[in-house]
Amino acid sequence: WLNRGKESVALDLKADADRAALEEMLAGADVLVEQFRPGVMARLGLGWADLSARHPRLIYCAVTGYGQADPRSLTAAHDLNYQAAAGLVGSAAPGPDGRPGLPPVLLGDIAGGSYPAVMSILLALMQRQASGQGQFLDIAMSQNVEVFTFWNAIQGAMTGQWPEAGGGRHTGGSPRYRVYAARDGRHLAVAALEDRFWQNFLDAIGLDLPPGRDAEAPQEVVSAVAARLAERDAADWLALFGDRDLCCNLAPDLAEAVAANGAGRQAGDGMPAIPL
Repeated sequence: WLNRGKESVALDLKADADRAALEEMLAGADVLVEQFRPGVMARLGLGWADLSARHPRLIYCAVTGYGQADPRSLTAAHDLNYQAAAGLVGSAAPGPDGRPGLPPVLLGDIAGGSYPAVMSILLALMQRQASGQGQFLDIAMSQNVEVFTFWNAIQGAMTGQWPEAGGGRHTGGSPRYRVYAARDGRHLAVAALEDRFWQNFLDAIGLDLPPGRDAEAPQEVVSAVAARLAERDAADWLALFGDRDLCCNLAPDLAEAVAANGAGRQAGDGMPAIPL
């Protein structure tokens, strides 16, 4: 998944001969991406100031945890640290032991680092077509992860009422956006946020609630929905839902999801699933 199509060359950047080999590659390169802590490349004579003087068309992209100028820029960290610093970990519903759950996705690496880097590099290449000049790109994974707190952060900033852990609209505070267990222990992901979807969902499961009751007494409604969904197996509910617009699907385990998604892609466009 991560290395398809890559050609690898191992260089010791502290060795003169290997740095010279890198310079030869840079002479024909459009982009350099590096992920050392701030200052490392400069100490090797390969910082932006050095390389831009020798290769003025080079796009130099530095991907770091906190950015070049942040006070935490030299602090050791990984994906979980960036999500915690952004407030995402603390926003999750606590488990039985009172601790937030461990995020199941490496959000910082992909959405905080790789995607912003790709977008910024493409924009820089477009700008170079007009200016003829390369530029330095400072990609800070932690700052980009902060974007994913937008709903709870906007609510807190605008109203002064910050959602408690597990109490945000998308983190467990709404009956409309939750994972419920069916009778057979399988789980259904319900995301019926809009009124139309929510009413369609209630009609499908045969639950009559006064309008706005889910906002007035969310936990009471959660209990009512959970009790109703526990009356049938997941497959029975999905068959009952049919083609109705109600934003609900099965939440399979990873192996089942990979198999189903791969089969769906092959059926839809003839493209094979990415091999594991």
